[in-house]
Amino acid sequence: MALGSHKMMAIRAIVTKSISVIGGISILGLTACTSFEPDYIACPEVKALAGAENVMLTGKNTGQQVSARFDGVSAKCIATPNGYDMDLGIALIIRRDLEVYAKVEEVPIDLTIAYVDKNDEVVARSVRTFTGYLPSTRSGTRSVFNIDDDIPAGTRVVLALGRTTN
Repeated sequence: MALGSHKMMAIRAIVTKSISVIGGISILGLTACTSFEPDYIACPEVKALAGAENVMLTGKNTGQQVSARFDGVSAKCIATPNGYDMDLGIALIIRRDLEVYAKVEEVPIDLTIAYVDKNDEVVARSVRTFTGYLPSTRSGTRSVFNIDDDIPAGTRVVLALGRTTN
């Protein structure tokens, strides 16, 4: 009986140590994951250019006219030596007339990103192209596109649907 009790105590000791080790590794793992989260700061102002926030586009498959408009923008920034590294999320509402065409439609979407200084001068500009999809028998969809971009210091961001030249 004493031998059985001794074995039982040894098993309990091993189990207790194993649980402690597993718990310690779990805490270390959770701590390590959070230590890689960057320090986000407030982003520069992000706005849509008036008149370029709601546009008509042409479907790639059929040439059908499709409307697209901004439905939300979210930005997260990290400071860099030359400005910001910005992770930008852009939500668009894409709509069409189902009476004209009701099958899957592909819509090329150009987005112009301008970096404007305090004197309202464009410092830099980039154009990104995305593809939006309208499922069959649906008149609209909400698509979200993500962009990772470098923002020059001392500028704000102006967005426009389409390829703007000024």
